[in-house]
Amino acid sequence: MKEFELQVTKIFNYTHEYAINNLPFNYNIHPSKWTKSQQDLFSQFVHLGFRKAQDLILSEMLLIEKSIKILKVDLKATRKSNNKEQIKIIENSIKIFNHKELILRHFADFIAWEFLGQQYYKVRRFYNGQDKYSTRPTLSESNLNSIISAVDYYHQKNLSNFALMSDLTSFIDIGDILVMDNNKIQPIEVKEGKKNEEIFDFLFNKDTEISFDKIDEKFLKQAKRVLNQHTRGIKLTNFLKNENGKDPFNDHDVEVNKEAYLIESFSDIVNELLLDLNKKNWAYAIVENIISIGVYQKKAIPMAGILINQINIMNYGKEFPVANYLQTLKIPISEPIVYRLFQKDKIFDILFGRIKITLSINLDNFIKLCNENNLKARYLSKKETMNRKKKSSLDMYEFNKQNIIIGENSILGDGIIVRMLFDFAKPSSIIQSLKKQEEEFNSKKTT
Repeated sequence: MKEFELQVTKIFNYTHEYAINNLPFNYNIHPSKWTKSQQDLFSQFVHLGFRKAQDLILSEMLLIEKSIKILKVDLKATRKSNNKEQIKIIENSIKIFNHKELILRHFADFIAWEFLGQQYYKVRRFYNGQDKYSTRPTLSESNLNSIISAVDYYHQKNLSNFALMSDLTSFIDIGDILVMDNNKIQPIEVKEGKKNEEIFDFLFNKDTEISFDKIDEKFLKQAKRVLNQHTRGIKLTNFLKNENGKDPFNDHDVEVNKEAYLIESFSDIVNELLLDLNKKNWAYAIVENIISIGVYQKKAIPMAGILINQINIMNYGKEFPVANYLQTLKIPISEPIVYRLFQKDKIFDILFGRIKITLSINLDNFIKLCNENNLKARYLSKKETMNRKKKSSLDMYEFNKQNIIIGENSILGDGIIVRMLFDFAKPSSIIQSLKKQEEEFNSKKTT
């Protein structure tokens, strides 16, 4: 793991420090006073760092894929021999490699978030939430060589360009690459093989003639897939340009209420707790009497889950849902760690398990605060929850087998919980955002 951490350190340096360390002018001057040529040069060095990071992420992920593939073959053979001890060893090795992959994807996600201006409402449009439990594509089995060639093309075209491989991220489900070209973002599908070229010409080139003998069921099925991808790309590009339009995946109308996305953070409290670890092995705090936070290191780590429950019982008389902050690596559109935790050494301690952060949410007090702010909220009964699930395929957040209804008809989803526990969003700020959205909805309904 030490060798891998050294590679991740290089990736961090490329994504966060490369431009600063290589600029040929004094970067301490405020950016507002930079000349146009200095701004362009800075952009070039940032993207050059991203390129180097992407190359390293790709090579590491390919090694991980290869290692996991070998281990799975070994695991299958070991299960036949029923060697339980060896089975555990192999399974643990696979878990370690999976964790390494999550870390690498997290840095690719950071690059994507930078492209999208750190705007959650833009990020979520790239992600097909309907497939939230699906795995990411296997790199070695994709059209990798064609994608690499396309990336190289855009990089050679302009020093300021950057082309991000979508399959390296945990959430980009549109396009094979995401291109930043002349400060414009565009998802690109990469054609591979003669058959795909024929399909692209058939769909998009009016001057192309194609023999009807080639148009069979397989051809039409592939053409439909290509057309769907193309349509999604157009919808996404229009949304990014106009900040309203159709959702690329479900065709729902989407319009950005920017005020609703100005969410206050309690990351300063978390960072203060991390600083406390310089003097002791654990510390905790409570945010707005709703979010309980515990940070732990060394001997206190094994007690993390127990201690946060004890804090809840001591303060509220009952247990509430508890989450390990490192689960953020498994959440496709959760904000990258570096946006909330500012100390490099602490970030690495968290990524590699030397520090553990646990968070818990008091849902009773969250509902209470909603009502205090004239946003009606309550638990649905278990019967109401079951009836709702029969009528809808949407998997909404449950506590003790009960959904929570907010406003007239909104059911609390996983996304809001994620934002409070993993993006460190203040509950009061989330509630104000929900109020604005409800007011906007009611206003449209009456007009």
